[in-house]
Amino acid sequence: MLETTRRKLDSMYRGEPQPGRDGALHEIDKSTRISVEQGELLATFHQKIRPKVSIEVGMAYGFSTLFIADAMHEHNYGYHLAIDPFQASHWHGIATTGVNDLGFEQRVRHVNELSVAGLTRMHEQGVRADYVFIDGQHTFDSVLVDFFCTDRLLNIGGIVLFDDMWMPSIRKVASYVRANFPHYTEVPTPVANVFCVLKNAEDSRRWDHFIDFN
Repeated sequence: MLETTRRKLDSMYRGEPQPGRDGALHEIDKSTRISVEQGELLATFHQKIRPKVSIEVGMAYGFSTLFIADAMHEHNYGYHLAIDPFQASHWHGIATTGVNDLGFEQRVRHVNELSVAGLTRMHEQGVRADYVFIDGQHTFDSVLVDFFCTDRLLNIGGIVLFDDMWMPSIRKVASYVRANFPHYTEVPTPVANVFCVLKNAEDSRRWDHFIDFN
């Protein structure tokens, strides 16, 4: 990891105010972040796959974005699309400012749309991805829709990672995916808070497919 990236992330993990798009420093919510262990896991998976295109749902302060962007910069590959309609408002542009300040703007593009709209538009434009991290709205229906939209643009051999497995809504989505998406295989991770699946084939289920799940 670049020393500049490490210093930036260290400052963020200490909860220090961060510069926004307006040039002012803004307080950050210490509860809105991934752990260092999760960030390193995201970067490790990213480096292993080396996706031409990766997607992130939910940018917030940019913790996960910076781990991913630094991996792409260090190994000279990839392009990352980070979806967040509240980046400029609720998050004060802290993530996009960090990306630009660290010189990652050539590899990271902020998508200022709701995830369902952004992912659908990408599918219509023929975007194909090999790596998607879902960490946006955490209601069961929103996460399931994010996964459904992701499946339509994910290449075979690509992976989807879900954050916050401590939440019942995310665990319920994981149960549904395990039971009803046979073209995916679960990938064990050393981080309990992350659920990961690998796409093995395109969806070929019957129109009325459904398996009950817990």
